[in-house]
Amino acid sequence: MFNDLDGSRALVALALQEFSSQSDGCVDSIGFADAKWLQACLAYDCGQSAAAREALEAMAGAARELDPVRFVVAQATLARDAAFKDVATAQQIWEAELARFAEIPQPAAVLAIEDFKGLVASLRSDHVESIRHKSLAYSIALDTGQLRRAIITATNIGGSFGNLNDHHAALDWMQRGLELARACGWPARVGGALMQTAETQRCLHRYDAAAAMLQEALSLLGPLHASRNYAIALHYLADVELDRKRYRSALEKFRLLEQRAGALDANDLLGVAKRGQAKALLELGEPEAALEAVVEAVAGATADPIRKIAALRVLAEIYACHPVAPLAGMTAENASLHCLQQAFEQAAAIENYTPPGDLFEAMAREYAKVGDTGRAYQLALQSIEVREKTHTEEASSRANAMHISHETEKARAESEHQRQLGAAHAERAAALERHNATLERLSAAGRFITGHLIAEGIYAALDAHVQALLGGEGLEIYMLLADGSTMRSVFGDDYGAVVALHELDRGDASALAARCAQERSAVTQSGTSKSGELFGERLAAPLLVGERLLGVMCLQSQRRSAFAEHDKSIFKTLCAYGAVALANAETQAQLIEQNRLLEKISTSDRLTGLSNRLHLDRVLQEEGLRNERYGSELSIILLDVDHFKSVNDTHGHQVGDLVLVAMAEVLTKGSRTVDVVGRWGGEEFLIICRETNSHGAMVLAEDLRALIAAHDFPVVGAKTGSFGVASLDEQGGIEALIARADAALYKAKQLGRNQVQLGAV
Repeated sequence: MFNDLDGSRALVALALQEFSSQSDGCVDSIGFADAKWLQACLAYDCGQSAAAREALEAMAGAARELDPVRFVVAQATLARDAAFKDVATAQQIWEAELARFAEIPQPAAVLAIEDFKGLVASLRSDHVESIRHKSLAYSIALDTGQLRRAIITATNIGGSFGNLNDHHAALDWMQRGLELARACGWPARVGGALMQTAETQRCLHRYDAAAAMLQEALSLLGPLHASRNYAIALHYLADVELDRKRYRSALEKFRLLEQRAGALDANDLLGVAKRGQAKALLELGEPEAALEAVVEAVAGATADPIRKIAALRVLAEIYACHPVAPLAGMTAENASLHCLQQAFEQAAAIENYTPPGDLFEAMAREYAKVGDTGRAYQLALQSIEVREKTHTEEASSRANAMHISHETEKARAESEHQRQLGAAHAERAAALERHNATLERLSAAGRFITGHLIAEGIYAALDAHVQALLGGEGLEIYMLLADGSTMRSVFGDDYGAVVALHELDRGDASALAARCAQERSAVTQSGTSKSGELFGERLAAPLLVGERLLGVMCLQSQRRSAFAEHDKSIFKTLCAYGAVALANAETQAQLIEQNRLLEKISTSDRLTGLSNRLHLDRVLQEEGLRNERYGSELSIILLDVDHFKSVNDTHGHQVGDLVLVAMAEVLTKGSRTVDVVGRWGGEEFLIICRETNSHGAMVLAEDLRALIAAHDFPVVGAKTGSFGVASLDEQGGIEALIARADAALYKAKQLGRNQVQLGAV
């Protein structure tokens, strides 16, 4: 426990000798089994997995006939060891084996089995199920005084909450483990808890804090440098270096991780090392070496689709950015697209797995590169749908995981009930009930708040739940503007009256909201405001998403000392929910705008900004169907710029482009709002005239002809256009309509240009 490995080895050797050679000639099998257990723990700390397995098998052999509890503990630990190598095989073999001992009521046996089940669920990315098993194991460990296992399990539960993106719950569990470890004074356990806490800090984009914690963890774990925990800490630190864009340092650490993973026979860590090396090498401008590393990562992730998807993403990025060796067996238009398609295939094979939205976005970019804008547009839409679905699933997972945690805490409190009597217990049970009720209400509030994707709805939801949970007489919400120095009041409610919205300087230390923004933590104020207004107490907390400050929320009460620490915790939790919801709303708005721009790009002519041929064809088909069903009138005007070739030949294509852009402006201004104006191709333009007969179209065409003839075009001066007009009749369809307009245009050209001709029916 105190990292004295040499002293531990000596004591274990003495114990084994003592239990193996009793004075009466008999062997103390139970004592021998316990000594072998300590020997296995020591071997794991030294990175000697084979020696650990040998000791565990000896422990199981000694306890098999005498003590089923020790036998189950040995078997479950062997099962954990196997799961790190091949989780599917371990689950298939060991779950059935351990199920035979499920009815043993002894806490140590139940803890060992639940710990194995929690690990298997975690390795299969079923983190809600993992939390369920690990929480039960934690309660048993704590109740029975198995503090080492309680510390490890608490930090592992925190890791599972982190994978569910509930970083507040993750940090809560990390803190439990860390406090237990510090109280015990065990360096290795403190290092393990710091390591897991640092990973959560990294996920919250607090890279400096994460790096400092990991350096401390590696220092504490130094005597155990061959252990799996040390390798995991190295993995987390390498990822921090990637996030900080320190690619050379990241590369060195991932290479060291590769060596550690090989010594530990840990395939999962080996794949992480290769994937990390590939990313670092790519950013350092070494695509060939990056390709070699990531190919190994992909090949080694056969049994782990999640790791394979991550490796394929890096491989796709390599092919997208650099001309490296061609990809064998490629079926897509380019290698990057092929890799992304493979990632999608892997994702489809995982039960209940939704590919991340950025995977759809990457695929959309690659389809756009190869000119398939239609497919790119569909994938962009899917990205929006997936993000919405993922948000819903994440909220549900957080709620489920929190509920499991509460149930476990309640079960632990009920076990305390059987050991304690009297008034002290009654007060504890009542407090626990109030705490659980508050947590349930907070959970419901979180689901309701984060379910909104419009800022105004989020403000109203926050106001309603703050009043319901904390009371208070006034709530104000400030949002930080883009300049980073101004805060704008966006919501205000004081005794039911709307507060006048205003702005304040973030540097104004006399304003509570500004001071909260500066300190980025909850602050309180009592007495009299700057304006002389009397109040009891004000409470302000920041709206933070990771390191990003979105704004501040302020609550006011007429009562002095109105907000206890419990109230402040509730308020900060509501602020956290509000910050997540507002960030989601901002992301949703950005996605909608990106979608609008993508749709515009896919339907607009790049030079003139008018509708392109694809969009014109779509509108013509729609109008043709309306004509068939409702008998609505439809006409088209097809026009060609006269003698345009001479413009390009005389002045060059750049001047020709200027003429076409000016022509588009004349046509747009001269047409009606209901008309669709587009570029048909080259110097030809098409105007779709809805609810217009041939006479109306001829009048419009003549007006446009006159506007063109009177316009002063860039460089070339005067230009004219020839027009062909046609209307949809009962006999012909859209193709016939276009053919008649084209024939009329040809006739106008033959008759001398600069005129309008009507297509024959």
